[in-house]
Amino acid sequence: MKMSKKFWALVPLALLVLTACGSSAPAENSAESSVKTDLKTTTVEPFVSKEGNFSINFPGKPEISSDKIDGGEGGFDATMTSYSYAPDDTFAFLVAYTDITVGKFSKEESRNILKDEQIGALESFGIKAPEEEKEMDYDANSAGLRYKAKGEDGTHLVAQTYFIGNRLYQIEMLTMDAYPTDEEIKNFTGTFKVLK
Repeated sequence: MKMSKKFWALVPLALLVLTACGSSAPAENSAESSVKTDLKTTTVEPFVSKEGNFSINFPGKPEISSDKIDGGEGGFDATMTSYSYAPDDTFAFLVAYTDITVGKFSKEESRNILKDEQIGALESFGIKAPEEEKEMDYDANSAGLRYKAKGEDGTHLVAQTYFIGNRLYQIEMLTMDAYPTDEEIKNFTGTFKVLK
């Protein structure tokens, strides 16, 4: 399956879990996996989304897609816009933002939403738990979570998510057979900025 198709499968499934507002127990951490790829992300140009109010260094021009999510009974409606770039079958890059159309969220509620998003993303690949995870807030008024996970099919996911105001940001890298290097991760997820 092509990486871009995997991403399109990942995001809506993650959001279906998110909009249900379900709460799950924290995932267990397991041993660290090998890291070796060659994404060559060091010479990328900044990409700016005025609508999404963010900038990030994509290694190529991303495809843009927008979808409305119906939360159904007990959930909430949302609008998701995704920016994806997958030059071949071995890696892909994604930034998605979701505007949630219900009131304000406390820091704890925001963290629960990030965990629900993580669970949905991992379940879409048949992964039970991340190998690494760390809370990484964007600023004092946000909640953030960074994690790494791998699937049995060789898929390796690196994700950084933030809940800022009523907007969920997902910044993700998907590779085959090994995680991207720390430098490659920094050159993509590390360049994400919310515009002022």
